[in-house]
Amino acid sequence: MRVKMAQRMIWMSVVVLMMLGSLGYRLFTLQIQQHEKLSKQAYLQRTQQLPLQMRRGQILDRNGTPLTAPESSFGVAVFPKLLPEPAELSQALEPLLGAMRVALLLEQARTGPEPVWVLEGLSRQAAAEVASLGLPGIGAGPVGRRYGAESLARHLVGYANEQGGQLGLEQAFERELTGDRVPMLVARLDGREQPLFGGRVTPFLPETGKEPYDLVTTIDSRIQAMVEQVLNETAHPTGGPLRGAVVVMDPYSGEVLALASRPNYIQTQLPRGDDGALVNRALQAYEPGSVFKAIVAAAALEEGVTSLDEEFRCDGHYELGDIVFGEPGDGHGRITFREAIGQSCNITLIKVGLERLGREQLLEAAQDFGLGAPTGLYPGAQESAGHLPALKYGGDTAQFSFGQAGLQATPLQIARAFSALANGGVLPSVSLVTAVKKPDGEVVARPEAGTAQRVVRTATARGVQEALLRTTDPNGQGTGRRAWVDGVGSAGKTGSAETGSEVHAWFAGWVPVEKPAYVITVYLEDGKAGGQYAAPIFRRVAEGILGLQ
Repeated sequence: MRVKMAQRMIWMSVVVLMMLGSLGYRLFTLQIQQHEKLSKQAYLQRTQQLPLQMRRGQILDRNGTPLTAPESSFGVAVFPKLLPEPAELSQALEPLLGAMRVALLLEQARTGPEPVWVLEGLSRQAAAEVASLGLPGIGAGPVGRRYGAESLARHLVGYANEQGGQLGLEQAFERELTGDRVPMLVARLDGREQPLFGGRVTPFLPETGKEPYDLVTTIDSRIQAMVEQVLNETAHPTGGPLRGAVVVMDPYSGEVLALASRPNYIQTQLPRGDDGALVNRALQAYEPGSVFKAIVAAAALEEGVTSLDEEFRCDGHYELGDIVFGEPGDGHGRITFREAIGQSCNITLIKVGLERLGREQLLEAAQDFGLGAPTGLYPGAQESAGHLPALKYGGDTAQFSFGQAGLQATPLQIARAFSALANGGVLPSVSLVTAVKKPDGEVVARPEAGTAQRVVRTATARGVQEALLRTTDPNGQGTGRRAWVDGVGSAGKTGSAETGSEVHAWFAGWVPVEKPAYVITVYLEDGKAGGQYAAPIFRRVAEGILGLQ
């Protein structure tokens, strides 16, 4: 009997201890682990709040300039549940705001019970005077617009609305750019939701919580603004809005200094319908045409299947079974490989690409130079990988040798590939976002940089550089003479890619000729001819960059 009583006491003690342990753990969870969260919930239940502005972290250029060009303004906020009688409100506010503005305030205050901004565009002094009155349910403060009229790189930045980031960096870095520790206007209530302190509205900044973080990018806002100005001043060859893209890259670091797409859009007035204005053409893939010949030339020189001085015969056509590839007119006649690159001779490139390199080496060269895979511009970028065709037949390989046969690449990929040619043979890792930091400057994270890789020998890259100089030589016969930059020179390659009824225009190259500092890729959708329309844009961008220095 005593044994059973002892066992019963032991089990009861175990049960009591378990209950006490569970209660203690629950108290620890509520008071320690969830203290901040529950305190915040309790606070929110006893207040009405209105953010002072749409608080998101800034997207900055490399020098700390916001790319969104935010505009500062002030406004009046209304907490409808706390307002005094209309007559009392009018009497107090009309001397400061005028009768029309007060009437508008009262009208908008009737739209619902939640706090709302009703007047914007006030001066700092006027907002301060309204706040100093201490009227129940009336507050004032900054309501700055995130996107100003001079905002830059809109396709890269994207846009955000009340639901968060919807495109570009705004969407990809939503978690970093947002936070709950933001300044707000607050009215305090008691347990019965009656106003405390006379319903006065005051500024408040929570002590805890995550602040919105800023993004630091590699973009140079001066170069970006200049590129966009050039595009804004350029008419499309066929009329209508300009459709295309420009990328400016540091050929050694792979940092994107400017990236612009057209047509443009306004971040606060999104286009109706699908007119393609939201498409970032710098990250979309298109047939590159003859700009790809620079990569074929690099592969040929690297493999030793030809030299710059080797002569070829171009009779204006190349027969492959029942397929005939042609050149305008009677062809180029006797032409060296160096001259063939500068004059963009399809026949010579077919002879080198099809007969000497072959399918496998051509595809390998394209992959080595970064085609067929996203550049990794930033995590979550809506970036096309492009397309490397299978090249099942000889005709496919022949077309591939001059940048067609279904080959597709983005303007950003082409800029990266030409960076490898400009810097001596090293394919750089593309870089855009360099840091995530708090508003006080403390760095929270630095995105991991990719690894650069050598794709051709320095001597090979120099050989291609020499050949591409023939493209732009103003005294030569190259297709890109309109890209020449007086004083410092330039080098590059034109492209006119036939895609159905359209001909896309390209120019990719670098400036200066000696010690290249900038790689610039220009793409014009249905731009007709690279040498005629894309090359001059390259020159204007290059001259603009050098003018900034």
